[in-house]
Amino acid sequence: MQGTSVLVVGLMLSTGCRPPEVVSPLANSDPIRLAEQSIRPLPLTGPIANPEAEISGMAWSGENLVILPQYPERFVEGGVPQIFVLPKSSIVEVLQGQADELAPISVPFIAPDFRATISGFQGFEAIGFAGRQAFLTIEADTGEVTVGYLTRGLIIGDLQRLQIEADTIVRIPSQSGLANMAEESLIVTDRALLTFHEINGEALNPNPVAHRFSFDLEPLGTVSFPNLEYRVTDATAIDVSGQFWVMNYFFEGDRNLKPETDPLVQRYGTGQTHAEQVAVERIVPLSYDGGQIAPIDRPPLLFSLVEDGRNWEAIVRLDDRGFLVMTDKFPETILAFVEDPRQQEQRVGQ
Repeated sequence: MQGTSVLVVGLMLSTGCRPPEVVSPLANSDPIRLAEQSIRPLPLTGPIANPEAEISGMAWSGENLVILPQYPERFVEGGVPQIFVLPKSSIVEVLQGQADELAPISVPFIAPDFRATISGFQGFEAIGFAGRQAFLTIEADTGEVTVGYLTRGLIIGDLQRLQIEADTIVRIPSQSGLANMAEESLIVTDRALLTFHEINGEALNPNPVAHRFSFDLEPLGTVSFPNLEYRVTDATAIDVSGQFWVMNYFFEGDRNLKPETDPLVQRYGTGQTHAEQVAVERIVPLSYDGGQIAPIDRPPLLFSLVEDGRNWEAIVRLDDRGFLVMTDKFPETILAFVEDPRQQEQRVGQ
């Protein structure tokens, strides 16, 4: 019952209604325990089930889920690198018990040889769509500095292939200066797109920003981004109200990313498994009003942790049902469904 009450409080906060008895968890002698969501793995078949797929991002293109490997050249058919697509209908069928497994469709990925043109090329990190236009971020590490790049492409036909433009690419300098950390996420609005750095913790990146670009990849300046500890590895699409969610993850091996205090835990408390383990697996709601990206006064959604941890690298919303999340290769390739707790609350009340 305690987890349910916390979720109800979170719903009241998101609508602007703050009950008088709600105070900061720091004022309580008994720390709040947030409800944690269990994940439901969805069975995958085909090449994508191999951990070497190393998934780095995903996004909806209409009714199709486009899944981006960090290195599409690891999956070659007819001499052409591949990305993967899952129709939404097939995902829903598995969730409803009408099918037993998911077999992603391979889609040709036609791109320049970025290894030859970008020093220290380390693959693709994020993807988003505006109609037929596709936008992708790239990470590169020269050994001296890690930087991000933004490029774009075009969907040909009915997702018959994704064609990346050869002459359209923008370099984005690192905000944190940390190795292997660059522009890990992006969102597409109706007028522009924004990219997010992976590291936004207060000690490592005191004044984080999102880089804003036109659909022609013309720089449009920056907007402020909130301090979020640990790593931000992907973002959902933005909704009509300007809200979206980011994947916020911490692996205990990344000791340099561990803060002395976590403001979200201080404000909202933590979950049972998060209180027992070092890892952090959660998604955090944010909003964008055209001028800044800001936190929403709502608790993060915590995953129920497993002992060995999972490196979550991709996230999308699945209508109002919840979220689809995906790992890279640790501990294996996992595509999972996480129910939105607000949907659970609605069913309980019916």
